[in-house]
Amino acid sequence: MSTTRKAVVGLVCGGVMFTFLFFAAYCGRDGASSFPLTFALMLLGVCIGWLTGLLASPYSEEVKRFAKYAGLLTTLLTGYVAGKLDPVLTRFLAQDPIVIDNIAAMRATAFLASIVIGTIASYAYREYLFKTQSGVNNPPVVR
Repeated sequence: MSTTRKAVVGLVCGGVMFTFLFFAAYCGRDGASSFPLTFALMLLGVCIGWLTGLLASPYSEEVKRFAKYAGLLTTLLTGYVAGKLDPVLTRFLAQDPIVIDNIAAMRATAFLASIVIGTIASYAYREYLFKTQSGVNNPPVVR
C-alpha cells in the first residue's frame, strides 16, 4: 500500500473514530447544556492532539523552531499539571476519594480520546503524506 493511501486511510479512520465519539457524547448527554460542553471538550482535545502531532513531525525548516517551542510547552505543561495534580493526589491518598459521575467520566474519556485522535491524524498527515525518500518532510507547495 502506498504511503499516500496509508495516510488517507489513517485520516479517514480518525474521522470515523471522532464521529463515533461525537455520537456517544450526543447519546450520553444528561441535559440541554451537557452536549455543548462535552463537544467543546472534544474539540479542545483534538486541538491539543493536533498541536502535539505538529510538534512531533516538524518539516525540515521547522526543526530548530519546534525544538524550542516543544521545550517551552513541555516546561509549562509539566509545571501546570504537577501543580494541579498535587491536590488530587493528596486527597486521594488521604482516603477521601473523589466521586466521579458517569457524565464526568464520559467527558474525560472523550477528551483523552480526542487528543489521541488529533495526534494520530496530524502526525500521519505530516509524517507519511509528505515524507520523501530521504526521510525529510516537505510541506505541500501552494501555488
